[in-house]
Amino acid sequence: MKLLFGWRGRVRLWPRFGPDQLPFLFDGGSGVIKVVSTDALEALIAKATQTPYASARGRPEWLDYHRNELGNHYVVPMTRQAYNLCRCVVITELRDRPTGFYSLDLNQRDYAALPDISPTQLVDLAHRYLATAEHVPVDEHEWNHLPDQPHP
Repeated sequence: MKLLFGWRGRVRLWPRFGPDQLPFLFDGGSGVIKVVSTDALEALIAKATQTPYASARGRPEWLDYHRNELGNHYVVPMTRQAYNLCRCVVITELRDRPTGFYSLDLNQRDYAALPDISPTQLVDLAHRYLATAEHVPVDEHEWNHLPDQPHP
């Protein structure tokens, strides 16, 4: 089954991802993760709102609602589009909670001008992601049949 999506009458095929594909960079983009402040992100969202053909316009109301909880915002390109736009995923850290993510169309030059993620920020982002992994429960049958072992 082909999935279709559209906005304002434009319909496109939604890309499908195989089990060995990430949902980012399916067109062979650079994959560089960028970091932006809340103020810079709000400026990019405002620009996307004014840009013709930009349908992914971030989540300004969500940002306002979570203003006191916001951490870093990471921008990852998902695909290039027409009109020099780049469809990106914005991953926003929330203090003491899992991150949120949403899409945003950026001018390719605006994306390229954003600062790259630092090694420390990349490790922090990876740790936040790893901390949200779902725990796999122990098989009760196996657990009940384990031999008792003395503690060292």
